[in-house]
Amino acid sequence: MTRLSKFVLIVTCITSPAFSQLPPEIVLDKHLVELDNLLRNNDHRAALGLIETIVSFQKANGLTLPAAFHFKYATATFAVDSLFAARDAVNEYLSLTGKDGKHYKEALALLLKIEGEIPSPDTLCRGRYYRNCWRKVANNPDCHHWVDKWSVILSGPTWSGECKRGFASGRGRLSVVGNENIHGRLDRDLRIDRADRADLVGMFQNGKRVGEWKEKYSSANPAEEPTIETGAYVKGIRNGRWTRKTYWVRSKMHVSESGPYLDDLRHGNWTVRFSNRSGSGKKRGPYVEGKKHGHWVMNFDIKPEAGDFGHGPNLSEGPFVNGKTHGRWVWKFKHGYEFGGTCSGGKATGKWWSNHPRRGAETWHMEAGADDSQKNYANGHCKNPQ
Repeated sequence: MTRLSKFVLIVTCITSPAFSQLPPEIVLDKHLVELDNLLRNNDHRAALGLIETIVSFQKANGLTLPAAFHFKYATATFAVDSLFAARDAVNEYLSLTGKDGKHYKEALALLLKIEGEIPSPDTLCRGRYYRNCWRKVANNPDCHHWVDKWSVILSGPTWSGECKRGFASGRGRLSVVGNENIHGRLDRDLRIDRADRADLVGMFQNGKRVGEWKEKYSSANPAEEPTIETGAYVKGIRNGRWTRKTYWVRSKMHVSESGPYLDDLRHGNWTVRFSNRSGSGKKRGPYVEGKKHGHWVMNFDIKPEAGDFGHGPNLSEGPFVNGKTHGRWVWKFKHGYEFGGTCSGGKATGKWWSNHPRRGAETWHMEAGADDSQKNYANGHCKNPQ
């Protein structure tokens, strides 16, 4: 054999699979280290993909997975809302390790979280008036969805979509007869009458609303137009931009609202537009954690023939703090009259002034010298500045 032939033979042997391939036990450990890195970076979906690879590799090579693997599997599946898989995995970990497991206390805490999100006799909705509970679907009693706001049910709900492992799942329509009092009735100037029927179209994941939803609230009163709300949910909670269109029967007014939610509360800049036969208007300003907080501007375009409605201001602006007027406010009218003063916690205080085209300027102090009509006038506008 020539020297060249011996060299080729040696190179071939070194680079053959028998030399380059790692033992299965080391390959498994390599995958487990990679899994730790993915979980550390909160890349749970990639972690689940790797977990499938690990399980397949383990079965193909007859290997035994470490007990901690089941805890890691539970962590990843819970993060993507696979509650039953997470429960099974954490139970497997606790059964294998008992109280001596490295992640014993963490596993117990995770199990409590999982059980808190799975329907149980203690968390089922009962009676006709309830919230923060799992409600059975009338057309499938083994199917549940989460209710986080006060609701009064006369019949239903019915769900047109699938049900997986006890939860409403995928896209469909949820229909309820009763008062599905979910949103839009917390702020006095945005209040609507409770609906007699709710038709809600969107997607459920593990019984909680996710993604874009369109919600229609209708009344048995034929004079009332339905309220339409559209926007996104994350794990059953409103997050992101929402729009809402409704009709106020008493003032025959169409109202359109738009703005962001954060964790089920209005948070950020909102705009409200409204119109009826007497005129139209727009209000804009910020909410913070569900309450008006910051500078608001309200414009009104009142028609001359509007009667008493036409005596309202064309512009009012000033600051809110925690949902109440607080600071300097000004009201201006089309015919030239204007007045203003200081509101504190929704009540008038300090010096107030007015300027009328015919009567001229006037000032008064709320705590000294103001008569009852002046006090009532100022307090009324601080309480209701629109």
